[in-house]
Amino acid sequence: MGIMYVFGSKPTSVCGAYFRNNEWWWGIMAEYFIMVAPEKCAPCGEWFIADGDGLDAAAAVALAEALQKEVDSGRTETFAQEREATMPMRDEECHACGGTGWRPPGAPRVVDYVRPRTRLYPFSTENVVNFIAFLRDSGGFAIGCLKRC
Repeated sequence: MGIMYVFGSKPTSVCGAYFRNNEWWWGIMAEYFIMVAPEKCAPCGEWFIADGDGLDAAAAVALAEALQKEVDSGRTETFAQEREATMPMRDEECHACGGTGWRPPGAPRVVDYVRPRTRLYPFSTENVVNFIAFLRDSGGFAIGCLKRC
């Protein structure tokens, strides 16, 4: 599992210097941003690859404002709750062993059941709020650029 680092271009605080999530948290959150504020996200280009794409300072603040409206309206929390409510709660039978707990002869023992893949992608309003704080103080940002872009 990789980490998505988002670096502030001209941070005005420690909060704006960088933001990070593992790729599972980042992916669903970025999908949410694109869903609720597509016009604000479009200039970034690529949200899912750590190749230095990002937003300038004005666009980062504009995205922060759009996301803050979503949070303030309760829509972000509703999204989080509805997403949680529709996720499978039970583990699924392991596709590798068919639920037997054994792989083909000679292969090591594996678990009988696995966590449904969708449950590996968590989403929370708190994570969005933390990203909003980053956006406000970032001075623009670059996703995964190891030096200030």
